Amino acid sequence: MLEKLLALQGFLVQSAGTLQRGNELLDGQGAVILDLDLPDGCGIDLLKRIRTEKHAMKVLVVTACDDPAVLREVRLLQPDGLYCKPLDVPKILEHLHRPS
Repeated sequence: MLEKLLALQGFLVQSAGTLQRGNELLDGQGAVILDLDLPDGCGIDLLKRIRTEKHAMKVLVVTACDDPAVLREVRLLQPDGLYCKPLDVPKILEHLHRPS
């Protein structure tokens, strides 16, 4: 659903349903909307890579996780936004349209 809404807003969307595919698509992206719960790993690992390699992109994390320790770890990695499910799509769109 989010992918279709972003495309309707004019964003070029590439979707990755796994951590491996996210790693493959990482280079050249302007923004990443990253779920923490992926079938082959945790999105935190990709967020760590993005921050370590200093990729110049917005990173918005979306999650259904309510574990305070996990959310603390995510916040320490300084994503540009952290959104808990159910998603507030208008807020995500507003965040993506903001200048970096």
